[in-house]
Amino acid sequence: MASLQLVHLTIDHSEHAIADLASQATALTSAALLASSGLLYFDARTTDNEVVAWLAAAVLLLGLAGGASITLERPGGGAPQGWPAIYQAVLIVVALGLVALSGRPRYAGHPLGLGVLGGTTSTLVALTLLDTGLLPRLPPTLEWLAPATLALAYAALTIRLYHLSSLPGWFRVQLGLTAALLGVSQVAAQGGSGHLLADSVTIVGGVVGAACLWSGCSVLLQRAMSETEQALVDVRTRVHELEGSFRADRARMHEVDATLAGIASAADLLHDAPHLPPQRRRVLQAMVRSESARLVRQLAEDRGGPPRPVPVDAVLEPLVERQRLRGVDVAWSPTGIVALAEPGDLGDALSVLLENAVRHAPGSTVRVECRRAGSPLDPTVEILVSDSGAGVAPEVRARLFDWGARGPQSPGQGIGLYYAAQLVNRHHGELRLADTPAGGATFMIRISAARRASDGHLNSAIASTGT
Repeated sequence: MASLQLVHLTIDHSEHAIADLASQATALTSAALLASSGLLYFDARTTDNEVVAWLAAAVLLLGLAGGASITLERPGGGAPQGWPAIYQAVLIVVALGLVALSGRPRYAGHPLGLGVLGGTTSTLVALTLLDTGLLPRLPPTLEWLAPATLALAYAALTIRLYHLSSLPGWFRVQLGLTAALLGVSQVAAQGGSGHLLADSVTIVGGVVGAACLWSGCSVLLQRAMSETEQALVDVRTRVHELEGSFRADRARMHEVDATLAGIASAADLLHDAPHLPPQRRRVLQAMVRSESARLVRQLAEDRGGPPRPVPVDAVLEPLVERQRLRGVDVAWSPTGIVALAEPGDLGDALSVLLENAVRHAPGSTVRVECRRAGSPLDPTVEILVSDSGAGVAPEVRARLFDWGARGPQSPGQGIGLYYAAQLVNRHHGELRLADTPAGGATFMIRISAARRASDGHLNSAIASTGT
């Protein structure tokens, strides 16, 4: 007899423990719903997805109302049989309504506000009815129908969630599975606390359903953030491309202005001075042809192909003549040196250096020197452009070839040297500020030299060099 009593006490104790665990599982489920609604809210704000926003409102509603559900189902102090199921069914219907609103015109406020309002209001109403004792005992038929109604409400919610076509398929499956598990858990809870099987189903269904929802929302938010991050990377890349294009256009127009000025000066001189010596006239006409060809290439953005042997004198002569036409004293003598470069790029880079010397050292003699350097195995050409002006301000030296870099007294825009450096770097060359002990500024271009003056490409390079 004592053994039987001990067995009964043990069973009763186990059932009470399971019942307490079921209540804790319900509370955990409510907390998971609240946390999942937060994840959905951040996802909606990240992606501006109205469907996810309304879904967050529905989940928040169910999470906020979970506390009232625990109170209504409390053994000995809860609502009469059937009322907890009716309360849950009403909440599911309201949640269905919130989800259905996702397909309607955009709501002026944020859907989450409606979720907070609905969850808070339903909780207050339920607790008020419970405290005032206004909930009568239901007839046995209704007590049986209430859980069935709750099951139908959850079934409808499961189907509706699965058919939210704007959400990823995998997430719709998890939402449907979550609704089904929570439905099974809540229907089992209506069987009354203390039933081992019903409490076990309540615990397992609630915990697994909450975990399923949490994991799905976490992955959804993570993917949204990854997509947003990738979108930002794409935007930054596009901005850099546009910035690069803008800078290239500005730099090209910077050179177009200089080329047009040279052509205009030569054309005016040819027109206004009909008695020019024949040799001088031929030089000016050649300069106009060369500068016109360079202008066409600049406007067409034609870089002229890969590097090839090019006589430096043929590149420098029209540029020097252009400056001399403007009254600039340019000290330069042909050397016959042949470099390995794209003539247009080399011409534009040298044009920038000459214009830079004239602009920053007005009245100064500009010296242009071309010399061979390097070793027999790695021959190079160095072209130096010097002036005797004030030199480069110390605070600008470190960023001299950056876009927009210029000294406090500079009349330039900080475009030319950046552009020239880009052109030289394109051919694996180097543009740098050289030491000038006597004062002024000296810029040096170092590029590869053609290995043989008799290179098969040399004659065509001489014929086609138009800078």
